[in-house]
Order: sequence, then C-alpha cells, then structure tokens
Amino acid sequence: MKLPANASLKKWSIVKIPDVYRAVITLWLSFHLTDLSAQTEIPIGTWRVHISYNNITSIAVADTKVFGATENGIMMLDKSDNSITSFSRLDGLSGADISYINYDKTTGKVIIGYDDGNIDLITNNHIDNFNRLANSTSINASKRINHITTRAGYAYLSTDFGLVVFDLNALEVKETWRDLGSNGSELKITASTFKDDSVFLGTEKGIIAGNINTNLLDYNNWKRYDQGELAMNIQGLAILN
Repeated sequence: MKLPANASLKKWSIVKIPDVYRAVITLWLSFHLTDLSAQTEIPIGTWRVHISYNNITSIAVADTKVFGATENGIMMLDKSDNSITSFSRLDGLSGADISYINYDKTTGKVIIGYDDGNIDLITNNHIDNFNRLANSTSINASKRINHITTRAGYAYLSTDFGLVVFDLNALEVKETWRDLGSNGSELKITASTFKDDSVFLGTEKGIIAGNINTNLLDYNNWKRYDQGELAMNIQGLAILN
C-alpha cells in the first residue's frame, strides 16, 4: 500500500490478519447479521412471499388500476397515486401457475385463470375462488385456461377442452361449448372475441365463428375458417374498427 507523502507510519500502520482468523470473523458476521435481519424484518411465526415481477405474462386494465400477472402472483398498480399492491397465495390466491387474467367493467371483477382450471375473482381487493371447474370429474382432458374475454357480466374462458361461459354475478358456469371440431371432436380453444352478434374462437386448427343467438352447443352451427393461411394454431384474436 502506497502512503501519501505527508502521512505518518503511526496513522497508516497496517495489521495483516491471518487467513484462519479472517475466515472465523467472516463466518461469525454471516451468522449474526442473518439472525439480526430475520428478527427485524420477518417476525417469528409469520411468512413473507418474495415474488418476482420481472416476467409479466398477462395484463388487465381497469378504470383506475392496472393488474399484471406472473405465474404465481398478481401486482396491482393504482394509477391515482402510483402505489403498488401485490397478491399471492398468502393473500388468498388459490395457487400458482396463473395462465391469464382479464377485467370485467360491468361487475368490476378481475378474473384470474390457472393452468389447472381454477378461477379466482378479485373485487375491491377481496378474493373469491371458484374451483368446480378444476375439480370436475367429467373433464378428462387438460383444463388449462388459455384466454379470457368479458362481455355483459360474463367471462368467456378459452380452455384446452372448449369454451366455458361463466356468469360473474352468479359465480357459476352457464354453459360449456365442447367438442367443436368439424366432426364433433375435441378442439382446443386458444382465444375469443366478439363482433356484434358473432363470436369468433381461435383454435389449434384455425378459426370458428358462430351467432350467439343460435345453439352453439352444436358443432354444426359453427362456420369454419381453417383453410389456407388460417390452417394453423391461432395464438390470438382481436377486433379492429
């Protein structure tokens, strides 16, 4: 170590600490600083969840709030004061593996869909769970919720086995459009959107469309756009102008 020109040896004297003592001191500090941090930050008998929000997979926009979803948590930004609130399993979420979220303006509910078919609903920071779809024994296929569209108090859940029409006021399934393939075969639904009286569904084999005033439980009542460039796995749909 080079000493400044005007420094004295007494002021800048250096003591070399043997490696063995240095290791002991480091170990002692590690234990005690960790213990101190645990005592001051997380009280005994309580849990704290640390969720990474670096990978937002789905967003829902309300009038004054924006909700962002990761696989295992929800982050809420209040646009009025830029405050952030998080929701995790400790706050009442039913699980991890969130697949999609959306907001329904009619009911003021945020709908959270999961890989296993579970549904959580956030209303004024209160969380309700609907697990009858996830626990259904009549569905042997994957129950993953791929997309959610809302319309007039209903949530339209695009799933791996079909489309579920969910009543957001009654908190119950109104009907399920299943086996919508060209021959009544099972068809994976990836997305949905509406234009006037028509509903369009993105599927793993193109797009199908139906009139909401007809019996959409019958696969024969769906028009199919599954040829040429549309003969593919559709990832998303949107209505423009």
